[in-house]
Amino acid sequence: MTEDSEQDAEAETGEPSDPADDPALEALIVEAFRVAAQRGSPVWFQMHGTVLKNRLLDLTDRRFSESKYGVERFGELLDRLDKLLAIDHSIHPYVVALREPYRARVAPSNLAPSLKIRQDLWRATIDYSASGKWVWEKSSRQAVLVETDIDDDALLMPTLDPEVLGAWRSDFLAENASQLDEAGRLQAEAWSSKSLSTSALPPQLRNAWNDRVRKGIYERLVGFFEDHELEAPSDLLLEAAQPKPNVGLREYLRRCIDLMDEAELKQLLIPAHIAHRTRR
Repeated sequence: MTEDSEQDAEAETGEPSDPADDPALEALIVEAFRVAAQRGSPVWFQMHGTVLKNRLLDLTDRRFSESKYGVERFGELLDRLDKLLAIDHSIHPYVVALREPYRARVAPSNLAPSLKIRQDLWRATIDYSASGKWVWEKSSRQAVLVETDIDDDALLMPTLDPEVLGAWRSDFLAENASQLDEAGRLQAEAWSSKSLSTSALPPQLRNAWNDRVRKGIYERLVGFFEDHELEAPSDLLLEAAQPKPNVGLREYLRRCIDLMDEAELKQLLIPAHIAHRTRR
């Protein structure tokens, strides 16, 4: 049955659709979260109710309406979708989170290269050799290192241990061994078995390994906040700082040009695309 025929049937019976049994509504809501994931939102799996409704309106050319489902308020509609969504009314405005297994179907396979994990959260997850324990401090919403007198109810961060990291290495090597020649495989095997630094990997695998670790840490952090029913920090992922232009070199070149005579200036080689920019 098409969407139009469903609407016709609804009009004939006078009964609104049951949202819990509407696959079109389910697909629409999942798509709204998919859009958030594709845009690189660090906590794409949760959003304020008003944001979700705006996404649904955008996806339907402003045609979406909760009244189709026999409710007056959007929040009432969401409350009927408890298998699909978790609603946290303790936060104002309320927050909507996509449940499993829907979340796993939407989760991006890789993080955008321009995104990095917030420094305290990164250290709290990767630094398993620290002298104390990394805990989540609710008041400051920061991961902090506590060396003594750790409270019994402290929220311990999901810090990696050597065994987990070793399993990541083994899995990564198995997935990528086919890209290597014999010498490369021996190098990668030594990296894995001896827990060497990334620089010990064959060059063609280094970026992929860094991405694998970043993704694994991100997933551990997301799982940590979800397991403890905490709202993940909105800045869990940050845009990596772009390299600053070499101001010293620019100033040096300007001084050189100021000292050049006309004949020397004519010998300068300027790339064609740079010359073209000056005409804009």
